[in-house]
Amino acid sequence: MARHERSRYCKVCEKQTLHVKQQVISDGVGCLLTIITIGTFLVAWIPLILIDAAFQPWRCQTCGSKN
Repeated sequence: MARHERSRYCKVCEKQTLHVKQQVISDGVGCLLTIITIGTFLVAWIPLILIDAAFQPWRCQTCGSKN
C-alpha cells in the first residue's frame, strides 16, 4: 500500500496538519507495470486511480479524523 501525504486544514484540530491517504497501487509500481505490459495494465490502473480519488478519505495524523 502506498501513501500520499499532504498538509491540509483539519476541522477537528482547527489548524493545518499532515493528512495521509492510502493508495491501492503506488504510482511507481503502476508506471512500471504499464511499461512492462506495453500499456495493457493502464486499462486496470486508471479505474483504480479514480476509485482511490473518489472513495479514499484523507486522515489527519494528529487526531485521526477523516476529512
